[in-house]
Parts: sequence; structure tokens; C-alpha cells
Amino acid sequence: MRTALGERAVPIYGGFDIEHGAQRHSPESLRAAVTGLYASGADGINIFNFPCMIEKVGAVPYDWLLGLESPATAARKPLLFSVPTTRFRRAYELPGLLPARVAAGGTVTLPLPVPAAALPIARGRILVTGVPHATKDFAVKLNGQALEWLPKQKSPELFVEFTGPADLPGRRPAPEASRTYRFDPALLHAGENVLEITNGAATEAEVQTVNLGLW
Repeated sequence: MRTALGERAVPIYGGFDIEHGAQRHSPESLRAAVTGLYASGADGINIFNFPCMIEKVGAVPYDWLLGLESPATAARKPLLFSVPTTRFRRAYELPGLLPARVAAGGTVTLPLPVPAAALPIARGRILVTGVPHATKDFAVKLNGQALEWLPKQKSPELFVEFTGPADLPGRRPAPEASRTYRFDPALLHAGENVLEITNGAATEAEVQTVNLGLW
């Protein structure tokens, strides 16, 4: 768009809605989304439908907007990034990557772009949902390095997420199918990172969502 505008001094605002996939935005995911848009060259931010949060959480959380007006303050941690899902995707948008069926013995490769402003970090976690804890032969690698599964952590969220009674049934993943992985902060770098998920079980598995939490 900037190339098409040429010398015209027209600001470009990056926009998004109140959800990312089946997940309602939280303060952590708002900061991550805005940080990514600033890194892409946006002059400002437009959060479409934000007042509609009153339909979901009882009141419009205007305090969540504090700091989003600046690239420096928007990148304040913690941050929550997510791999794009097919929910609400339109034909003119980049395609959703999840959910993804992984055949027995198969591997799915997912991009994890991280803006430079989000680094460095002191701690990082990756949450994969949809794969039951009973599926033992399941490996996750970040930039070629195997990650440590934390089997005692069964929360389907890395941060508090606000959902209402009218939300779609099954929006929240089952704790027994929510797998959290720990990794060395030095493993993550600015730009494109690669996540590999390998299903070593004898049956097909379906990865529903992947979240990246940074502290």
C-alpha cells in the first residue's frame, strides 16, 4: 500500500477485530497484535468492534488500550501471539493455518514470526491444544530444537481469557488436550521462527490452536 501511495503523505492504520481465531482478545494478545502491526509499518492502530466487548465481558475494558498508541509501550510484556486459524478468515486475507490434521508419523510446520520489539525475553511458553495428554509420542521443535513438555500444566490458556455465556460451545479447549512447552529464551529470534509438530502416535491427531507467550 505504501508503494502504491507513492509520495502522498497518507497514514496507514493497521486494524483487527476483538478476536483472534476462537479466542477473545486479552491485554496480552492486544499488545502482541499491535506490536506486529507497528513492525509491519503501520502508522496507527484501529481495533474494529472494540466497544462490542460489552457484549462479552460486561463492560468495555478501555484500560486495555493504554500504551497501544506507541510502538515502544505496545511491546510491553507479557505478550501473547497466536498462529492464524481458519475461523472468520476471508478470501482476501492470508490463509488460516489451523486446525491442522497431522497423520500418524507426520509433521506439520508452522511459521512463528516475532517482531524485534518483542525481544529479548526472560521466559517463553508454547501452548498446543487439541492433542490429548494420552498421546505420548508427540514432539514439538522450535527452530530445530526439541521443546520440553510440561505434563502437569493442563491449563488451556497461558493468560486469563474472558468469555461470556453466549460464547460458542467448545470455544475453550479441554484441559486434558492442552499441552504447554518450555523453551530456552535464546532460541527465539526476531523475524521468522519455525515450529515443527510431529505426531509419533499410531493414529491421526488434530492441532487446534498454537499460542506463544513471552515474558
